[in-house]
Amino acid sequence: MTNPTKMSKQQAIDELRKEAQALEDKPCSIKDYASNIHKARIRRELADQFERELQEGYPGVN
Repeated sequence: MTNPTKMSKQQAIDELRKEAQALEDKPCSIKDYASNIHKARIRRELADQFERELQEGYPGVN
């Protein structure tokens, strides 16, 4: 297994938002739709948390 390069907080935020949008846009059944919306919401909440941390200037945050 290769060691991926470390992402900055902003890159992580962008990637989480992109994944959330992809989950919402993915064609699927009603059952899968509910699951995908839940996963998208979790990713957006995490991205929002990272964004708040960036704005507040936590030490050690890129």
